Amino acid sequence: MAFDSGKAGRAPETRGPAGTGYTGPQPFKVDRTLPAPSATVVETLTVQLDDRSYPILIGGGLLQDAAVLGQHVPGRDLLLVSNTTVAPLYSRALEQSLPDRRIVQAV
Repeated sequence: MAFDSGKAGRAPETRGPAGTGYTGPQPFKVDRTLPAPSATVVETLTVQLDDRSYPILIGGGLLQDAAVLGQHVPGRDLLLVSNTTVAPLYSRALEQSLPDRRIVQAV
């Protein structure tokens, strides 16, 4: 009967973060590259529905960016549909970024 050490097909063992003593396989690579503090990183996902297509913007600080919101939310009257968990966290920031809009909440 042969003995299998279990090392075949495994990721190479490397040293872990300094001071941890970990020397096992590294399952992922961490990219610590960050944008400049003043840069707003926005990723756009477009929902394709012919003449009813719309963008979904993904990024930090978007609710406080009145210029971006104004560009993508042209209407004066808005309906904010949310729930009792999310609305208290984000609705005030939206209202402050769009003070000239009439926002009705459906929570």
